[in-house]
Amino acid sequence: FCDAIFRTDSTPTESQIKTVKDFCKSHSLKLVECVNNFTEAYPARSPIDSLYCCDRAEAPNCQAACKHLLRTMNTDQEIMDGLIKECGTQPLPQDPMWQCFLSRAYPPSPPEEETPHPAQMDCAKLHCCSKANTSVCREKCQEISTHWGSQTWQDFDQLCEYNPMETELINCLADVREPCQLGCKDLTYCTNFNNRPTELFRSCNMQSDQGAMNDIKLWSNGTIKMPFMNIPVLDIRKCLPDMWKAVACSLQIKPCHSKSRGSVICKSDCVDILTKCGDKKRFHGGQTPERLCEVLSPVDDPERCIPLHRYLSELLQECKTKTDRSCGQCSCLCWGDGNCSTKSSYMLILILVRCIARHRVCLSNSSDCPQYECVGRPPVCDRNSMELACDTDGLVHRSLCHLQQAGKTLAYMGHCQEACKKTNKVCGHNGETYNTVCEAFSDRVAVDYEGHCRAVGALSDTALDSVCSEVSCPPISTAGCQPIIPPGACCPICASMLQILWSQKQMNTFSKLNRNRPMTVHDVLQILRLHISVPQCDVFGYLSIDNRLVVLVAPVDHQPTPLQIEACSKEAEKIDSLINYASPTLVSHVPLSAFLSSEIKTSSIHSGGSLPSPFCHDDFELFFKICLLTLHLMWGAPNLNTRTGL
Repeated sequence: FCDAIFRTDSTPTESQIKTVKDFCKSHSLKLVECVNNFTEAYPARSPIDSLYCCDRAEAPNCQAACKHLLRTMNTDQEIMDGLIKECGTQPLPQDPMWQCFLSRAYPPSPPEEETPHPAQMDCAKLHCCSKANTSVCREKCQEISTHWGSQTWQDFDQLCEYNPMETELINCLADVREPCQLGCKDLTYCTNFNNRPTELFRSCNMQSDQGAMNDIKLWSNGTIKMPFMNIPVLDIRKCLPDMWKAVACSLQIKPCHSKSRGSVICKSDCVDILTKCGDKKRFHGGQTPERLCEVLSPVDDPERCIPLHRYLSELLQECKTKTDRSCGQCSCLCWGDGNCSTKSSYMLILILVRCIARHRVCLSNSSDCPQYECVGRPPVCDRNSMELACDTDGLVHRSLCHLQQAGKTLAYMGHCQEACKKTNKVCGHNGETYNTVCEAFSDRVAVDYEGHCRAVGALSDTALDSVCSEVSCPPISTAGCQPIIPPGACCPICASMLQILWSQKQMNTFSKLNRNRPMTVHDVLQILRLHISVPQCDVFGYLSIDNRLVVLVAPVDHQPTPLQIEACSKEAEKIDSLINYASPTLVSHVPLSAFLSSEIKTSSIHSGGSLPSPFCHDDFELFFKICLLTLHLMWGAPNLNTRTGL
């Protein structure tokens, strides 16, 4: 009976709750206590009590539909779905009608301060509170992070959101609420933001798109209402309407850059638009466009603010002349827990388990770093296991256990690839020789060149090393690409590279907390892959000789397009920024919180995909002498050879 009442979305009526209590009090006192707790936490409300909110709707048809729904519908979900359908708007906090409904949804404040339950705490936001510069904002931040549903966020918004001293705090919270994501499309109002696959945005979605349209409607009344001030403006439908639309869309869609996590327009744009469209007759005493913008948009560096000129026109997407519907196989994955029990007798181990060689580079040194993995051979393997393994015959198995049952030898983890059926030795950036490219990729290592590893390249751009002269490097994958050479590698690669400093002490702590299981480079790279949103890009890496973690974000196609290379560069810039800003988006993952700082180097494409000029820095002097010699031959200048040294 209790299950039938609480199974539905609708809140139980008082009579239903009373019936449950009377029926169940003789069977289960705990159930009755739970029902009492429910009624205290969610007191019964009648939808008719909210009829006055309908009067705040702008459209008459929306007002009528709202009142009809509140009188005829019972559940909150039915009412909300009906309002969205009839009024044609999403539940936005700036809409007066929705604002009224949302304000009624807040639970009453607790009578006295109590220690929050861990389930009510937002640990990611709580991490940001330490970045506050003022005690007031730190306390408000801690309160909204430990008590979900409290109204302290209104005070925080007013006191801290636009406080120039709290930029680091606000940017950190923005990373928690709305992490930067690559690309924007399918917007119907903010269409100038569409077709931007290599730019980062925090909130490219239909709700923000409609929010920008609603902001323009509200601003058209002549006043822009901020939490701490009101800005009087002229009719924005006639005064620079495209600029105002770009402002509204920028504040809602929120473009973000690698050097700045904030989403504010540039100061010069702010001053320009308020100078031309601000209603100076209604400005309060002492207010000027410059002073207002000093508070609203104090930054004018285009890499740390949003230049509006980028979004004043649409970015058209070229029509595709060719369509390729085929989908390649996924990249090889590598799995395994690395644990091997040595308590049993030697013979028992030989019977029950089989050790497989597994190359590992451990970041922790508080425990052993085994270069093998012991795989059991039970009579029945777990059917739910999907740790695919490819054997040396080119057959894929559901797991290592199934591979051992079949008596096969492991080639690499992941799907079997047609190109890797035959052994073709390759050298990885980590200095290890692999039987195939697939084996290297399953270890999260990119390939430097074909054949056995024969040399270690230069460790920096300034160091010169001739040991790579005998290595035959593959051609650059994309014409016009300015490649990079990872530390210790011989061959250039068209990819983006991060060199990350990390804490050995923290890695050891994580290892101890994880039952002394070593923290490996592979573990870290697998988690970093979760932060790559473009499927054409993947993460590879290794530990360099100087103990830096080198991470490559590279296209997975053999011949990537310039757009794919640029997208991978943006993904690398995003991760670099998350590391250097200690963003909760990244440090909430245990191994990644050991990252201290990052340096980035990206590949770039020459315009039009053209190859770089054949005259490099070292050849300029020779080129200059040839030009002078040509002039000598043309004009007969005397003693030219003496002056130029030719």
